[in-house]
Parts: sequence; structure tokens; C-alpha cells
Amino acid sequence: MNKLAKYYPYLISLIILIIIYKIDDKIINSINFSELMNSTMVVFSVLFGFLLTVSTLLYTIDTKIMRDLRKTTGYKSLVHYLKVAIYASLLIAVVSLCFPLFKNSLSLKIQSDIILYCKYIYLYLIFLSLIFSVRFIHVFINTVE
Repeated sequence: MNKLAKYYPYLISLIILIIIYKIDDKIINSINFSELMNSTMVVFSVLFGFLLTVSTLLYTIDTKIMRDLRKTTGYKSLVHYLKVAIYASLLIAVVSLCFPLFKNSLSLKIQSDIILYCKYIYLYLIFLSLIFSVRFIHVFINTVE
């Protein structure tokens, strides 16, 4: 696993966030984060369950194809990318669930600044988790072929 393959999701997520900021730094305030969090929690919970199912299948299926796959060097990368995608999906689902609880406990002066930064961090985590999942799917398809 080379350094570019390991770190490109972080870089791409950051670039997407910078592009959003450069296009219009006020766009973040026009996003309805309550709806985004609800949708994100549902999508990433389903993705989390799907990735856990794939994880179970990778370890339990004992066919010739899977035995051959386990012997390749790509199998370790595949399992690593799967674990990262699972943890990222779980993180987004938990943040989507917990963030509204803390939003109301901040004072009004601090709240606007912190909420703005949290919104950018949240968008970054969404993009990062999506890229982790896409990277796993890409490696999985290329490894199985």
C-alpha cells in the first residue's frame, strides 16, 4: 500500500471542502443541516451494515476464488480499506445522531463560530467516508477480477 493510495481520500476531501468554500463561503449557511444529518445517518447506517456484511462474507466464504484471493498481496489492502470504510461509516452515523444534542448546549456567542466550524468538519467527514467506501469498492472489484 503506497502513500498516495493511503492518503488520497484525505486530500480529495479537503480539496472538495476548499472548493465549496471558494465558490461561496456563505453556502454552508444555506444548507439545511437537520435534513442533511437525518439523511446522512440513514445512508451511512445502511452503508455500515452493508460493509459489515461484506466483512463477514470475506472471512467466512471458503471457495477456490476466496482462497486464491487470500493468497494475494491485495487481500491485506482490501481488508484494511474495508475496516477504514466501516469505521468511517460508523463515525458519520454516530456524529449525525449526537451532534444535535450538543448544539443546544453551547452559549449563543460561542455557538455560531463553533457550529460553523463543525459544519465544515462534518462535510469533510461525509466526503471522506464516501471516498473510503468508494476506494474499498474499487479495490474489491479490481482484486476479484
